[in-house]
Amino acid sequence: MLQFSRVGFETRVPQLTGIKSQGRQNSIPVSVGMQDDTFSKHPVRFGQSNPDTEYDAEQARQAIVNMKDGETKIIGREGDIPLGNHRTSRKHLEIKRLGNLRFIRDLNSAFGTAINGIPIPQDLINKEIAVAPGAELRLGKHFYFTMPDYFPKHGAPSYGLPVASPAVVQQCQRYFENNRLEADERILDGFRDGGRFCPLNDIGFPTQEPTREIMLLDRKQDPLMDICIREASKMTGTQAEKLVALYALSSLMFKRSPFITTRAEDTQLVPNQASLIGEKASLGYGVCRDEALTNKILSDATHDSPAPLKMALARGYVLDLKAIAQGKPVKDAICGHAWNEVEITDGSLPNGKYVYDPTLPPKEMLIPAHSPLASAYLDMKGERIYKS
Repeated sequence: MLQFSRVGFETRVPQLTGIKSQGRQNSIPVSVGMQDDTFSKHPVRFGQSNPDTEYDAEQARQAIVNMKDGETKIIGREGDIPLGNHRTSRKHLEIKRLGNLRFIRDLNSAFGTAINGIPIPQDLINKEIAVAPGAELRLGKHFYFTMPDYFPKHGAPSYGLPVASPAVVQQCQRYFENNRLEADERILDGFRDGGRFCPLNDIGFPTQEPTREIMLLDRKQDPLMDICIREASKMTGTQAEKLVALYALSSLMFKRSPFITTRAEDTQLVPNQASLIGEKASLGYGVCRDEALTNKILSDATHDSPAPLKMALARGYVLDLKAIAQGKPVKDAICGHAWNEVEITDGSLPNGKYVYDPTLPPKEMLIPAHSPLASAYLDMKGERIYKS
């Protein structure tokens, strides 16, 4: 996983290999650093080419800023962004815009390309690499320029999150706005959730200080989650039997050692990095959110099997009906909550919609949506979702 700090981003050579951006073959997110004095440290050195047609560093930046979505340009001595004789190739580098991301591809150039001083290794030549804003590129021996600041609030802390693909960002934004993902929509690898009050920017970083840990699905750095997903895809039997098997798999996820992601400071949770989905926060906060996300991910893996177990992911509020029955005011008997919904269609249980609440004891976690108990689940406006 890429490691980031609040001030700048760290780049290590091993991080350039083995990672792919969501939905793109051979696309590797690269960590970046912020250099405001790039041009003073590395003046552009021109060779003997025509100075009237070659681009300097600022012109190259501006050409990248002005690229349209889906557009591809070639940088080099004879490229769409023409350079002088800085020991660059005629067609040195390809750059592509996809949404708010820029991908580069070294076209087997003679003198290579470096990102933040680290040469692109041989096994990544002719492969696309996602480059975040502020990264310094060196083409050939002498041509330096800095990738433009094309993301809003790009300088926000990453909290240990990798750059998200446009598809992941869109899914996260839908969940933030609607507070649910439907049963037919599978959670994408790279999905992250910072809670009901933590919107993300165009590369998947929080736009404000999170008040709790940020849950992240990253199968490459989470072998246990990857194993559980593959096991879920092999489930057989009825939907009721798959519910039992899913409970066993999700329980396995939560039996591992806690991943310390938060600390107490004046009763306020202060996150310092992302937590993998399925790793409970050390203080026990956000357990419902973590478990509901885990159930959604595992149930998604059954979609292509007979009698699929399709779950929706929902969040809002839940009422403590027992406390209200004992006379407790509603404002003191309500709290934020996350849960799942599942539709039984194969007759292994009475057909219909159920609330699947992973925080309840096993015998109580499946609640018919038409029952009085389901009326305790409210949307973000405080209105009942399920009516008996």
